[in-house]
Amino acid sequence: MKTALLIPIWGRPHLLENTLRQLAGQTYTELDLIISNSNRDHDAHVDKLLGDIKLPFDVTHRKDPNDRLGFRRFDIARQLSYDRYIFLDDDVTIGPNFTADMVAQYEPKTYHSWYCWQILTDNYHDRVRVNNARQPIHYAGTGISMIDRAIVDRPELFDFPPAALFIEDLWLTYVVDHLYKWQIKNVKIPNIKLGGADDVALYKRVSEMTYRKIDFYRDLVATGWQQK
Repeated sequence: MKTALLIPIWGRPHLLENTLRQLAGQTYTELDLIISNSNRDHDAHVDKLLGDIKLPFDVTHRKDPNDRLGFRRFDIARQLSYDRYIFLDDDVTIGPNFTADMVAQYEPKTYHSWYCWQILTDNYHDRVRVNNARQPIHYAGTGISMIDRAIVDRPELFDFPPAALFIEDLWLTYVVDHLYKWQIKNVKIPNIKLGGADDVALYKRVSEMTYRKIDFYRDLVATGWQQK
């Protein structure tokens, strides 16, 4: 099964070296690494890092636009020919078994995410991590996740309302769960640490929007989305 590990980068090139050094020590290496760089000012920096750090994968440095924000992941996945995709943000610290742990938990027709949340109040930041299947999952984040190629072949994923451009994780959750009745599961990955990129984090732009994630969630529920 062909697997791609896709890392989109834009405004935080100082984090990429740490990410690549962690990937250089992975115990599972049967995959391709795709770095999607949408900031031309950082091209030389990325190329230098890829020359300096010996990685155990085939590596592609793509130069992509950022006009579709988080949907860039899905756009690239649709263009390429892999059976499954692991998505990883560049501000995540991972252990040496990260790729091995991800592929070991693969299941077809399942959207696996380390970020699984319940929305509790009108402020979508008031949320609770979902750590097991007994808790309802309101949405799963794309920053540490794995999906089948089949979902990016579905036209509905790309026929999205304008708000989804800023809230692609909730839209993907809706498409997976409501439209196609796939599973959403919390992937169990130890040694994950987050942080280091809040200065350019997209969630800040979302939290400042008049139309919030909780509003988008309610609008999706109004279409008949009933989560178990």
